[in-house]
Amino acid sequence: MRTRILAILATFVPPAFPQAFTANMTGLVVDPNQAAVPNATVRVRNMSTQETRQSVTTGEGRYVFSQLLPGSYSLTVEASGFKTFTNSGITLRANQAAEVNAQLQLGQVSETVEVTGTTIQLDTQSANQSYTLNRDQILNLPASTRNPFIAVHAMAGVTSMSIANSNAPNDQNQARFAFNGGRDMSGLVLIDGVPATSGDWGALLAAPSVESVQEVVVSRNSYDAEFGKSGGGVVSVVTKGGSSEFHGSAFEFLRNDNLDANAWANNRAGRRKVEFKRHQFGGNLSGPISKGKRVFFLGSYEGLREGSPATTLTTVPTDLERQGNFSNTRNANGNTALVFDPFTTRANPAGGGSIRDAFPGNTIPRTRFDAVGAKIIDFYPRPNTTPTNAITQANNFFGAGVSQTDHKRFDVRIDWARSEKHTLYGRVTKAWQDRRSPRFFGTGADGGSEGGNPRHHITLGYTMLPSPRWVINTTIGSGRWREEQLSLPCANRR
Repeated sequence: MRTRILAILATFVPPAFPQAFTANMTGLVVDPNQAAVPNATVRVRNMSTQETRQSVTTGEGRYVFSQLLPGSYSLTVEASGFKTFTNSGITLRANQAAEVNAQLQLGQVSETVEVTGTTIQLDTQSANQSYTLNRDQILNLPASTRNPFIAVHAMAGVTSMSIANSNAPNDQNQARFAFNGGRDMSGLVLIDGVPATSGDWGALLAAPSVESVQEVVVSRNSYDAEFGKSGGGVVSVVTKGGSSEFHGSAFEFLRNDNLDANAWANNRAGRRKVEFKRHQFGGNLSGPISKGKRVFFLGSYEGLREGSPATTLTTVPTDLERQGNFSNTRNANGNTALVFDPFTTRANPAGGGSIRDAFPGNTIPRTRFDAVGAKIIDFYPRPNTTPTNAITQANNFFGAGVSQTDHKRFDVRIDWARSEKHTLYGRVTKAWQDRRSPRFFGTGADGGSEGGNPRHHITLGYTMLPSPRWVINTTIGSGRWREEQLSLPCANRR
């Protein structure tokens, strides 16, 4: 399956707040008497990329900054006859229209009034009703698999098409949820503002590693009109960008069977506990490529190696049947399952059709064995357990094996704050998923299939400010998921 997405957004700033995954900030600048301060110089600066924008308050004292990347910002306001006002530590979330007001104090511009740690509790500028999972929550919430979409399944009003899917390590099924009674897999899923699901049945193409995610925003209802093609909700994942300082982390999660009890089926068949190994590891590194040119990067890698126990109870030929002797092979009613000689086929003297004779003693002579069939029968193992049906000898083989899963993914993001008027970013997530089915027979005769799923998701963003009153935001995305499956006999020859 394959999908390509192109999204272009041009915004005239003052009256509206169109958003894809970015944030907007507005506010009033007033004097000590709450009167508006027009023509005040307002600057906002991204604390990570050092991107700076500048605007001037209107006659009503209002300023507007549109299409800001989510992150931490500082706000500076300067006006003649007033002390410089600085508000640092402002956190902007995805899809948020924040209001940050500034009250100036009389004095000289060289004097500074500083406010730190502003928390924006309420979005008063848009209709969005959403919940944001910040980076700490994404990293620390318990989950069987490290996937940023796992927590969506636990939100109020969200139901899962299959509970097991939320615990699956593959990306494909992580978008199989429904919002507020809507159809499953009909919600809008965005990664950095670009749709991240296939165009046919809504499967997730590729999820970034949780190490690369800055926040996850879930809007269950009352979202703005910009979010189309949604059947009840919007999930917006924002990846983490680089910064002016180097940061890194590493992780490793290991689970094995040493403290696990044996399975009931294994105990019943007298089999030993099958080994289980789950090894998940990786890390990330971010920092400047060029501080002077304000080019920053983030890269992460994540690997998963898992061996899960698997068992089967099936029917294989008995020792007599391997020799062509079906005298003791019976149907469920206890009657002998007759084997007919195809070379005795003749017209039915009693009417239409044809009839055949059964082999004498219900045994196929070895001279009649097909050469290929005689070789194939040797690939089947011999019975190793008491049949569950004494009459038909059904389920006379119990096998235990290991299902192998090998996942790896990497994320790379580049941010370039070229100037106040031009900023760019690009991100690529590329992942591989290989699955190896258990070999219960160990002879090449096992059935089933296995394969891999290479996939990617790419986002390119460019923001241009021709003037303080215009913002042109262009986002281009591409994604692909390729399904690969081979039958086990073919897979064994790889």
